[in-house]
Amino acid sequence: MIRTSLGFINSIKKYFKLTIEHPSDEYVDFILENGKYKNVVVLLLDGFGVYNMNLCLKKNSFLQQKYLTTLQTCFPPTTVAATGMIETGLTPGENNRLGWEMYSPTSKKKFVTFNYFDDNLSQVELLPDEKQALNLKRFYHKLDNAIGLSVSKYGDVVVDSFEEQTLKIKELCEKNNKFGDTKMYLYAYCPEPDSTMHRYGVKSMQTKKVVRNLNSLIKKNLTNIEDTIIFIIADHGHIDAEWVYLPDYPDIFSLIEGEPCIEVARCSSVKVKDGKQDEFKEKFIKTFSPYFSIYSHDEVFEKNLFENLKPISFGAKSIFDFVIVSNTEKCLAFDKEIMERFKGVHAGNTKHELEVPLIVIDNKSNN
Repeated sequence: MIRTSLGFINSIKKYFKLTIEHPSDEYVDFILENGKYKNVVVLLLDGFGVYNMNLCLKKNSFLQQKYLTTLQTCFPPTTVAATGMIETGLTPGENNRLGWEMYSPTSKKKFVTFNYFDDNLSQVELLPDEKQALNLKRFYHKLDNAIGLSVSKYGDVVVDSFEEQTLKIKELCEKNNKFGDTKMYLYAYCPEPDSTMHRYGVKSMQTKKVVRNLNSLIKKNLTNIEDTIIFIIADHGHIDAEWVYLPDYPDIFSLIEGEPCIEVARCSSVKVKDGKQDEFKEKFIKTFSPYFSIYSHDEVFEKNLFENLKPISFGAKSIFDFVIVSNTEKCLAFDKEIMERFKGVHAGNTKHELEVPLIVIDNKSNN
């Protein structure tokens, strides 16, 4: 049985008596109903896949000891898509949030999904209905007879460091325990170790140091909180890149028109010059198969690549002639800058990117 992050988060919604649009995870349902916890916390460590946990932490480390099972995250395994799923219980296709960069047909520009900026750090003007399509319907803001808050640099409760984040989680849970029977849900997003892995790589000493510090602070600050269960998950895993500089293949690169979007290196949506689609696909497959898979615009929807993405939705506007997905460590570089900026990457279709841990700190029984 494949357990998924989507099933996990729908179990959380179910526990708080919300309507769920996708099946919950029966095992997580059992844990929650058996414990009847007053406080439920989801702490998301960006990029902390099972592969990355095993690279950085010994088997006797705190987080390894609390590891319960493996979940499969969404496709593409990337922060925009997966955190949107964790905040809503909906798929990336249903949220219209497919990846880091989306495309607006109104402005005829691509933009960063989180802030609507273009590559020149200028605001891209979106129509009200485009903004509405991207607006996340965060389930924890819709709880009846329960408190729902996010705790992060960008959250309802703002914190500036991971240590402060863990201490604030503890403070909020202990404070809630003093007042009546009101349940509380906390969602806490942490940008590490993803940020460090992008810069230094997944096997670097810098990454190991960051992960071990996360492990230590969680052990120090998030144990022995009465009537509280803490789930620690990740949005995706992370691997080191092997770059393929596409301009080195002019017979292919010359057929591309405009800039790619979604996740440029590992899940690229590309436009091709009129009348050149068949030639592009044939040459690309001949050169790069099996390292990459290439899907035509129609195949993206036929194969449900971005789960439940509707052809008439705003998200579908970012599906150009082809979507190219990496099946290995190889990544497409359309310019030199991305090769210099990123040693670690994600958003492709490898096991290490798709598998994330479910770690449980059960403070009901102090296990």
